[in-house]
Parts: sequence; structure tokens; C-alpha cells
Amino acid sequence: MSLLQQNPADATFGRGGDEPYARALRDGAAGRLELREAGRSGSTALLDLDVTKWSADADEVDRSLLRHAPGPVLDIGCGPGRMVRAAGEYGLVALGLDVSPEVVALARRDGLAVALG
Repeated sequence: MSLLQQNPADATFGRGGDEPYARALRDGAAGRLELREAGRSGSTALLDLDVTKWSADADEVDRSLLRHAPGPVLDIGCGPGRMVRAAGEYGLVALGLDVSPEVVALARRDGLAVALG
């Protein structure tokens, strides 16, 4: 998936219900989401997000960070809440914060403590 904005001032990446990030997470899209600079074909991606990994459970690297955390955990830019969920599995109090109403709704549907900010 690729996002090309006509005007960088109009960018809504992460802030709207039908923008590419929210749509990819909501629809369970596999693969990568790329954000590129408008008008520059062949430009290097400004953001390259593996949607499948972002939506999956925390991996071993994530868990290694949490195993040594005294808590509580504040996950800023938490997305669908993978670290919030994993922190809870370790008995840590955790709160996620994200700017996307779509991912906050997804996380809350899973019973996670995630706030829109």
C-alpha cells in the first residue's frame, strides 16, 4: 500500500478513520504501509510500517523490555496496543496513548486501557 499526499499540509496519517494507517489496521491488511513525499516518484519511504507485525502480539524483543520494567508502563503511540497487552500479561499496570481514533477503538474492543491523545 502506498500513500501519496498532494499537499503535505493535508496529511492525516494516523488521524482519520479512512486514512491508510487506520484502514490497514481495521481491515487486517497484510504487508507494508509506506508513506512517501508527494510529487517525488521513486523517493525513499518516509515511513515503512509492517502492518502485520504492528498488529501481532508482542515479540521476544518487546517482551525482554517488559520483563525488567518495574511498571507502570505508558506506551505513547501504542497503535493497536500490543505492548499494553503484553505488559498486562506480566502483571504491570499499563496505559496506551495514540492519535488514531481507529486504533484506539480497536484496542478498547480488546479490553485494553488505551486513550486518544
